[in-house]
Amino acid sequence: EYFLSNHRPNVVVIVLEGWAAEAIGCLGPNKGATPNFDRLSKQGVLFTNLYATGTTSEIGNSSIFSGNPAVPEVSISMQPEKHRKLHCLNEDMEGWGYHSSYIFSGDLKYGNIGGYFMDHGFDVVKDESDFPSDLPRGKLNFFDKDLYRFLLDEINTHKKPFLQCAFTGSTHAPYDQPKGKGKTFTGEEADFMNALVYSDEALGEFIRKCKKQPWYKNTLFVFVADHGHATPTVTDPGMGRLYRIPLLFFGEPIKKNFRGRRIDKIGSQADVAATLIAQMKGDISRYPWSKDLMNPQVPEFAFHSIIRGYGWIVPEGNFTYYMEQKRIGENNLKPADFKREEKRCHYFLKTIYEDYKAL
Repeated sequence: EYFLSNHRPNVVVIVLEGWAAEAIGCLGPNKGATPNFDRLSKQGVLFTNLYATGTTSEIGNSSIFSGNPAVPEVSISMQPEKHRKLHCLNEDMEGWGYHSSYIFSGDLKYGNIGGYFMDHGFDVVKDESDFPSDLPRGKLNFFDKDLYRFLLDEINTHKKPFLQCAFTGSTHAPYDQPKGKGKTFTGEEADFMNALVYSDEALGEFIRKCKKQPWYKNTLFVFVADHGHATPTVTDPGMGRLYRIPLLFFGEPIKKNFRGRRIDKIGSQADVAATLIAQMKGDISRYPWSKDLMNPQVPEFAFHSIIRGYGWIVPEGNFTYYMEQKRIGENNLKPADFKREEKRCHYFLKTIYEDYKAL
């Protein structure tokens, strides 16, 4: 199914730091933190059962942009001799005449994220060192509202089709962002939830400004988190639900009959690449581990790494496994389903590890 009316729009990818689905109003039980994102979801294509491939930002970024699943205990961006052999979204778009840029308001040396994007030929890679030094900032990065202002100025310098990417940071500890004007949370994970209120306000302000720009009508926005996070209702890092994250396609290039569509198909962060490139009528064979989630024939599953282990999610349920302790953690599958899915998961893990070793 194709939801784009124009297969060569500008593309803006916003990687949302730690935005867990359970914390987002339109995706979970914790209402009130994300009214702006919730409104956007009613006008776009929202995937409700997407899962992060791992627990860290560098794993999330390489999975999103290279369609690569996470091997437990491995951050492939830290291994240039291997990650350089992966394909990346901008490499497809470069052939279509697109300019590519990636911006983060913190330090891109973390996890060699900056090195990953530079090695894959992004035209522009900017981080905190490129921001005005007189801006107020937190301990980890500049605040999201300033990131979005910087991002808007960057987009307005582009003269040709563009792939513009940005990675937010205000929802990362130590949560020293300005206070939001929306709902105030107390109790479990209150600091994260209140940071999310601020980050959502910054996102809403950014989109309102984008709508005034001449390039807006031909721009597709892709919102996806880098990984999950503990929330007031899910705190156990071994639970599959903690890894559920948002994926939202939004913008004028989306056909009107698809706006407001919620897609419940189970997939992972590694499926973003094939899904986007398929919509742009590109060649998804360059992303052999990525599934086109708009293809009704693709199987539903998500593999993810946890701390010292891994998890497997299918429509029938999910389980996690701790490698050091050699024990099953969470498991809500029926015995017959578990026996089948454990075998499928082990086949998948064995194969992605062999592929990783061969890079």
